[in-house]
Parts: sequence; structure tokens; C-alpha cells
Amino acid sequence: MKRLIQWIGCAALLAFATSASAQEEHRNVSNAYGPPNYTGGMVASPTETYASYTREAAIARRANLQTVQISQVYPNPAATYTRIFLSGTTTEPVMVSIINYNGVMVQSYRYPAGAGRFDIDVSSLPDGLYALQVQEEGKEPQSIQLSKYR
Repeated sequence: MKRLIQWIGCAALLAFATSASAQEEHRNVSNAYGPPNYTGGMVASPTETYASYTREAAIARRANLQTVQISQVYPNPAATYTRIFLSGTTTEPVMVSIINYNGVMVQSYRYPAGAGRFDIDVSSLPDGLYALQVQEEGKEPQSIQLSKYR
């Protein structure tokens, strides 16, 4: 009986030691501060949480997914044509759309990558207010208001 109790005690101690070392090994392999399927490596410190990591990653992705900003639309209001100037050159093909205030796209133009200025013919549009939308392929659109008069 004494031997049985010793054997049970040894087995329990061995199971506890194995469990503790397995937990320590798991902590070294994966991120202790994030979900178990996170494979980006260890975080810099215990104070940096997985939530802050995902927030920073989302901000970085969003910065890479924004279309170059519209810096100027001239002339605005326009009668026959308008010219869109961007704050830089585009890296992807660009779609420029004119959308009326009912939400209907009335004209669209496609330009190759590398452009920083677009000329748009608005002579066939009826007078009114429109939204000019500039969107690089795979990125978020930028828009600005355009007035059209004869």
C-alpha cells in the first residue's frame, strides 16, 4: 500500500512537471498575449497587447490602401471641362467617376498608372452638383464636389 501511494505521488509529480514544461514551451512558441493562432511572433512586451497590434496593422494597411489625395479641381464650377490635380502620382490604374446627387454614375474614365492630373469633359452633363470620385484599383476612393453650369 505504501508503495502504491509513492507511485501515485510520483505519477502526479511527473504529470505536473510535464504540464508546466509544456505550458512554458507553448508560451515560447506562440504569443502569450494574443490568440493561439497568431503566428506573427512574440510581442515586444507584456504591456503591448494583441488589440494594439491589430489596430496598428489596420492603420498600416489603410495607409497603403488610400488613393492619392485630390489637391485641386480647376475650374470649379465648370462649363465644358475640368482638370483634377492629385497630390502625387498614382501607382495603380485609376477610375474617375462623375456621380450625380441621386447616386447614379453618369460618366466614368479609366486612366493608366503614373498619372497625377486628369482632364474631364463635362460639356454633355446637365447643370447641377456632382461628386467627382477618383479611385486607384484596389484602394479606397477619394471624392470632391463639382459644380456644372453652362
